[in-house]
Amino acid sequence: MSANDRQVDGTHYQSDGIQPWDYIDSHGMDYLEGSVIKYVTRWRAKGGVNDLRKAIHFLEKRIELEMAPGIDTAEPNTGTRDGPEIEAWRDADSPYPDLVGGAS
Repeated sequence: MSANDRQVDGTHYQSDGIQPWDYIDSHGMDYLEGSVIKYVTRWRAKGGVNDLRKAIHFLEKRIELEMAPGIDTAEPNTGTRDGPEIEAWRDADSPYPDLVGGAS
């Protein structure tokens, strides 16, 4: 029996086309990124808006780590603190100005 054939504590992932852990693994995501996927996938069937808050919390930590000094900006696709996507977000009105340097 595969781990995908059973679920501990609920059925909230069983109707999805892919188990979140399979998606997370196939995309090489780390713990923080995987947690976002997990909570966003299950929020309607299990934790409601509180799961969305948890997903935001994990995103906040990912952003905090990406914005930390010493990030290697030469490595492609790392979400570096100096990349164009981060610069655009930093310039936008962010609800998290302390994390991304946006307006308050």
